[in-house]
Amino acid sequence: MGQFDGTSFTQEQDKLLMDVGPDFYAAQTFFRPTMPDNRLTQIAWNDLWNGGVGEQGWERHATFPVDLGLVTYEGKMRLTRTPIPEIAKLYTSTKTVGPKTLAQGENLLEGIESKTFDMTVEFDLSDSKASEIIFQIANITL
Repeated sequence: MGQFDGTSFTQEQDKLLMDVGPDFYAAQTFFRPTMPDNRLTQIAWNDLWNGGVGEQGWERHATFPVDLGLVTYEGKMRLTRTPIPEIAKLYTSTKTVGPKTLAQGENLLEGIESKTFDMTVEFDLSDSKASEIIFQIANITL
């Protein structure tokens, strides 16, 4: 990252990761000038290199397609990666759970059956005594 004034490039000292996965590599970008919004889309490759992170069932796959963008954050330019909006066309139903305190063993996904899903989860652990958070999806424990 850095600044380009049209003539010279000045590199910033901050080194930021684009992805925090251990096996994110070989990213490909696709510029679509025929689209009205001129998006730049990226897909990368994930694999189980160097032992990976135990991705049983998820080895050797492409990353979620994202649109790349730039924003100014704290006075510096930052790269953004946002899931492409076309993904929403795949949704057949949704379930939203508002703020909730979970009891030990409570399963918010009970009764939900799907071969595909998109899940966003936010935790407030400030008053928690939990030692772990477990997701069990399609007989895979994460």
